[in-house]
Amino acid sequence: MAVTSDRIRWTEAPPELTSAVGRVLGAPVTEAVDQSGGFSGGLAARVGTAEGRRAFVKAAPAALGGTADLYRREAEVLRRLPDSVPAPALLDTIEAGDWFGIVTAEIDGRHPTSPPADAELRSVLDALDRFPDVRGLGLPRLDDELRFGAWPVLLTEHADALTAIEQRCGERLAALASDAGPHFAGDRLVHLDGRADNVLLDHADRVWFVDWAWACSGAPWVDGLAILLDARLNGATGADELLRHRVFDGVPEAAIDATLAGLAGEFRLSSLQQPPPRMPALRGFQAAESRAALAWLVERGVVD
Repeated sequence: MAVTSDRIRWTEAPPELTSAVGRVLGAPVTEAVDQSGGFSGGLAARVGTAEGRRAFVKAAPAALGGTADLYRREAEVLRRLPDSVPAPALLDTIEAGDWFGIVTAEIDGRHPTSPPADAELRSVLDALDRFPDVRGLGLPRLDDELRFGAWPVLLTEHADALTAIEQRCGERLAALASDAGPHFAGDRLVHLDGRADNVLLDHADRVWFVDWAWACSGAPWVDGLAILLDARLNGATGADELLRHRVFDGVPEAAIDATLAGLAGEFRLSSLQQPPPRMPALRGFQAAESRAALAWLVERGVVD
């Protein structure tokens, strides 16, 4: 994946933290390969010991714009997920001064190609369709977590920053987005951060999902739509055909349109904010996701 953040390097982490990782693994870390993808300024590294024990480490100081809190949230999610979920196993968490870290099993795999192949996308959608019922796990609800209110804010507070089509169709998009919520109800696991950089394909082509901080319960087709939107942004051409995948069975076209309208607004509003620490590319990515969602709505004949 491309470099998208100015991540903290392993060598910049405090010795208390790196030593604690060694204790989790049963021996000092002798190899660390920093990872550059994703949208976070936190440390991300594949690590190993001389004895061959391997793991993946994420860590951040409290001062890094809430990143440590996200890692805490992810650790709590990983503790709750059933073993059937294709997520890395949580080995331990680390407190080192004002730093917080999580140590997980390393997934030896690759991200989908860019643009992603149809076969890769089908495999990802197949995996989403197998996400289990998570009633009783205490996860947040999707219809509480994903509330689309960005378009009215954009139209009233950021009108000068909007493009011609955003100004012309903003009220229509706001009305569409307001209808999305009822379609999110459900009791299945939802990852809620569906992008290529959060997907790994191992050597057996099994699909794994990483970065679980936003997990909730709801309708898994929302993850599928997010994956296809990201795929379109990365040059995939078969997204409309893949809307026929079984993960979308029973989902009304109006729900797809409403969710795309809502995502376009949320990404657009976020793109106008100041970038978080060590994430200079985030706002540009969000603007591009918004454009991709809007372009898809144009192709679907919803706005023009």
